[in-house]
Amino acid sequence: MTGIDATRPLKESADAELDRKVRKADLRHRMDGLRRAASPGQRVKSSEAACERMARHPRFQSARILALFSSIREEVETAPLARETLRRGARLVYPRVEGEQIVFREIRGEADFVPSRFGMLEPAPSCPKVEWDALDFVLVPGLAFDPRGNRLGYGKGFYDRALGRLRPEALTVGFCHDFQILDRVPVGPGDVPVQEIVSGERHLRCERQVES
Repeated sequence: MTGIDATRPLKESADAELDRKVRKADLRHRMDGLRRAASPGQRVKSSEAACERMARHPRFQSARILALFSSIREEVETAPLARETLRRGARLVYPRVEGEQIVFREIRGEADFVPSRFGMLEPAPSCPKVEWDALDFVLVPGLAFDPRGNRLGYGKGFYDRALGRLRPEALTVGFCHDFQILDRVPVGPGDVPVQEIVSGERHLRCERQVES
């Protein structure tokens, strides 16, 4: 009788995980190249359209505590949304990396930002901390998204570890250039999807288009 290889499922699982990591790394490289290939004028136009679409979002307009992110590496620009949030008197928070996790801290203006070790602006450590379960609306960065809400981040896992801590009523929205929305993004066990995606051309819910 042929012996049973009890290690086979483990080997297959490890092989699948390695394949997923390779596909993610390849996609990160390709998406970073696409963003860099877009002209400054194209990125500005895309960002303006995305911000206009986001500003019309009913949940963005009604949220009292909103989490945005500081744009880096040709990401869609979020500064107009920050100005609109402060103008209407809502509370505005940004992520700050502390150790191996994201902590959200409230900002009241540009003077509250300091450079981070990753090259983006983040709140100074003296800014008030806001707990995840207090947030109403969270804008989520990414290199790529798909219509199921799956997201390809930068590989550190900060948002994936944190999004599960939100209260059920909070809304998570991927915010990106339209070319960053793909048919499918490779995902793993620890990846957390967003509920909606907004670009300059589309507003998507998981699996269902809200408006064109």
